[in-house]
Amino acid sequence: MFITVDIRLAPEFKSKKNAKTAADLIKSCVHCGFCNSTCPTFNLLGDERDSPRGRITLIKEILEGGTPTTETKLHLDRCLQCRNCETTCPSGVKYGKLYKIGKSIVDSQVKGTIQHQIFKYFLKEFLLSKLFSIAVSFGKKLHFFIPSHLKALIPLRTSAVNDTNIVSEQGLNINKQTVLLFQGCVQKSLIPSINEATSKILTFCGFDVITVKKSECCGAIRGHLSDSKGQIKNIKRNIDLWWPLIEQKKLAFIVSDASACSFEIKNFQEVLRNDHKYSKKAKALSAITKDISEILPSCVEKLKGRLVFKNGTKLAFHPPCTLQHGLKITGVIEKNLEQLGYKVFKTKEDSHICCGSAGTYSLFHHDISTSLRDKKMEQLNDLNCDTVISSNIGCITHLQGKSASAVKHWVEVLAEDLT
Repeated sequence: MFITVDIRLAPEFKSKKNAKTAADLIKSCVHCGFCNSTCPTFNLLGDERDSPRGRITLIKEILEGGTPTTETKLHLDRCLQCRNCETTCPSGVKYGKLYKIGKSIVDSQVKGTIQHQIFKYFLKEFLLSKLFSIAVSFGKKLHFFIPSHLKALIPLRTSAVNDTNIVSEQGLNINKQTVLLFQGCVQKSLIPSINEATSKILTFCGFDVITVKKSECCGAIRGHLSDSKGQIKNIKRNIDLWWPLIEQKKLAFIVSDASACSFEIKNFQEVLRNDHKYSKKAKALSAITKDISEILPSCVEKLKGRLVFKNGTKLAFHPPCTLQHGLKITGVIEKNLEQLGYKVFKTKEDSHICCGSAGTYSLFHHDISTSLRDKKMEQLNDLNCDTVISSNIGCITHLQGKSASAVKHWVEVLAEDLT
């Protein structure tokens, strides 16, 4: 039986716009429980408070005047933010938006342990600094001496660009579309071959590829770590860097080859919707942003007959949550790779379920993250494919730790096979 939820905002929230938005979102939930069936943490832990419906109840209690506790924070923190519940929900509840509002209120009142706060601060400063790049470089050089359980976090990759002289199928056509390739922050240090592969494929397919070296993180890392001010600072900095190119109409698209970054950049307009100075710019920028999977269909005809399958054709595909539940892109990668001669397989039972990476989640909730990964990889390994593919840096490094075969971005496979 479905119910209509009534919510009465506590006095301290009645004048706050975000609280009113959250209340309206809560009212759209009919508590049917369909979301629980596809929630990774609920299925793993069996606690209603670790389900979307349970977390909505916790947020409702806070907005009605309840005092959040460390238990409240724990159950909200355990959310992977995979948005599987949004795909499942028959009422169209925007859980992700509601969750962010609720979590920001809890985080402002329940700080967590000192150790937890220090670790969060260290991560957001370290991962986005030059020190991270230096550390990764040393890690690759000393890879043999690194403990086996950490080696997957610093994967060794040779460049996917085997032919540096490869040119566009359209030659020197001055009417080529120009695309800005967003290189990310962690990815360009950890697995630069992904960006190299994307650039190679886009160039071959007739695009002029440019980068803006001073681009910052898309904001996802600081967002994951509850640093909304830092997240907005990253976003505005990128808009300032990219806007002149958009204003001069020099860009056809902004392209990202990490689905998490694609989702974040497309969401700039939502984050800055109330910012008088940046809202229009953010909307325009988000409108021309494409995940690399959205470019793939236009490349298929050019790529046909130019691929040599060097590492086999059987690919086991893990679609990231940000791709299928965030961007709502499903079936595109599989369909187009199969048109190019690959055989793409997905797990029958849980291809819609999160692998447990979820940005920085795996660093704070190791047991949950590892359990989800191990179950996922057991099914992917059973497919007995030549390569496991995905389309997000976090998923790729996370899955590699338990994979019996190489885990790559699908664009790396294309670039390696392109002759």
